[in-house]
Amino acid sequence: MLPEILEYSSQPVTRCALYIRVSSSEQAMHGKSLEAQRMYLEEHAVKNSYKIAGIYADEGKTARKELKKRKAIHALLESVKRDEIDVILFWKMDRWFRNVSDFYKVQEVLDQHHVKWFAVAEPNMNLDTRDGRLNLNIMLSIGQNEVDTTSERIKFVNEASISQGRLIFGKCSMPYGYTSQNINGIKKMVIDKEKEAIVHEWARFFLMSQSKRSTAEHIRTNFDENFTYDIMNSMLKSEFYIGKYRDNTTYCEPYFSSQTWDIIQKAANRNVRKPTGERVYLFTGLIKCPYCGRSLSASYSTRVLYKKTGARKTYIYYRCSYGTNNKLHKINPLNEIKIENYLLEYLLKEYARYKTRCIRIDEIKKSKPIGTPDKIKKEIERLNFLFQKSRIGLEKYENEYNNLTRQLHETESVSTKSQQKKDLSELETVINCGFHEIYRRLGRQGKQRFWHHIIKKINVNQKNEIVSVEFNYF
Repeated sequence: MLPEILEYSSQPVTRCALYIRVSSSEQAMHGKSLEAQRMYLEEHAVKNSYKIAGIYADEGKTARKELKKRKAIHALLESVKRDEIDVILFWKMDRWFRNVSDFYKVQEVLDQHHVKWFAVAEPNMNLDTRDGRLNLNIMLSIGQNEVDTTSERIKFVNEASISQGRLIFGKCSMPYGYTSQNINGIKKMVIDKEKEAIVHEWARFFLMSQSKRSTAEHIRTNFDENFTYDIMNSMLKSEFYIGKYRDNTTYCEPYFSSQTWDIIQKAANRNVRKPTGERVYLFTGLIKCPYCGRSLSASYSTRVLYKKTGARKTYIYYRCSYGTNNKLHKINPLNEIKIENYLLEYLLKEYARYKTRCIRIDEIKKSKPIGTPDKIKKEIERLNFLFQKSRIGLEKYENEYNNLTRQLHETESVSTKSQQKKDLSELETVINCGFHEIYRRLGRQGKQRFWHHIIKKINVNQKNEIVSVEFNYF
């Protein structure tokens, strides 16, 4: 009946929007349901001959929630900007806002489009009278203070719970590979035995492939069809996997040691270049020319295998472009397949040889006596004293001073480097994780990332034989 009455009325129709909101806790504790608010506001709209232009509901949202997270408010403001609304009705002021700054941000939009609002159950709240504005500002300030106090109390309780290892969030917020369990009457987060093997495979495959997308696809295809790239990223950002949450380093059961987690983080943060062309060369920049030390360039050639079918095969090889083009020196091209097969077969042996060389070099450095910075500084003081007493001339003073200053700089540099011990832990983790099985499943980009991740340089002799492999250390 109402729409017909409004249609034939000579008075202009007032279009109203109903805004209703209830938080999850209020719904459970006080029964302030959305339905009850809607019925109350509809009754008021009919009584005042308003035409309801729309109903906007924020369920499970607090009035102090960030404005951008209250979707119904945004939809309502869009309707206001389209001039589809004349007045907004809500139950009480705390349904609308309990945040002073957000209230006035929205009010500015309403004023621009001449839209009013009414807190139906609180007629003394308005912007039209002095008393109304006073009541409004007092209520908003008290409401904001109340929310701030509650927030601080909740924060304090949560911090205490975290320090005790108590679970403070629900199943939906739990990291992948964890579940909840009551231990001695306390609800805690523990390793999910059903997913434990998946998490360890996730780490193993990621360290091997150095690719987030390949790892996510591997887990989704072989273990969990619901595993996504977003889950992959969330896992890499979470310290739960080393048992840490905020300041509590023993909050939950860890999957990995801190050392292993650091290795995973370095791999996650490493910037890997994507190939600019279609072809991917596995060892670009790694193989050095035995004559000039420059990196060998990659090339390819395609040969017809069967004339009848037209089947072709592409061969990739490496040569020194500088020496060949300038006719300075020439070595036969190195076949990529042969290099790859050699490394797959002898990688562990080459690494053992490399590690032995590193240990020997460190021992030789330690055995060489070097002047300490303190001794050189004392020599400089003695030199200054002799010059001040006029026991040496200016020219000799300057020569010896410059010489001692250079020695001091070199000694401090060597001393600093000697303290920086080679960390081979990440390299050993990758090499010893059973890489052959995973390597066979990688595409060419994944294989390229693998070799560039662990190898610094491949040295060959003039007969195209690999004589040594130098590894990256982190």
